[in-house]
Amino acid sequence: MQHDVRWLAIYNDGSSLPQFADGTENKYTDIDRSRLVKFILFVGDTPKLVIHLDKNKRLIYRRRVALSFSGHQEIVYLAGWQELKHGINTQMICFLFEDGHIETVDRFYENHPWFYPVKFLPGEQI
Repeated sequence: MQHDVRWLAIYNDGSSLPQFADGTENKYTDIDRSRLVKFILFVGDTPKLVIHLDKNKRLIYRRRVALSFSGHQEIVYLAGWQELKHGINTQMICFLFEDGHIETVDRFYENHPWFYPVKFLPGEQI
């Protein structure tokens, strides 16, 4: 699965920004967050994970790579959102694993092999 995953950003006017278009790759930082309403992770041609966003939610997306002790490389994709609600930073993050299963958490966990916090990029910060 690791080579077949790609994203698509959908905007509030119906337009979109695909990760790959016409032989070039758009970067995650190219996404116009001010208009973003949906973020889709595809595995092949199949939508596997859809994140719905409103104006208060900020998209979080990362591709994490880890090597096991046996030397096997594992890739996990995480996608979700964060928002400031009543002064509290709220999060929802989904992790798409190589075998196709998805795990969801309501916050990042320190010292966890996959669910550890990200360093937020400027567009992701509240």
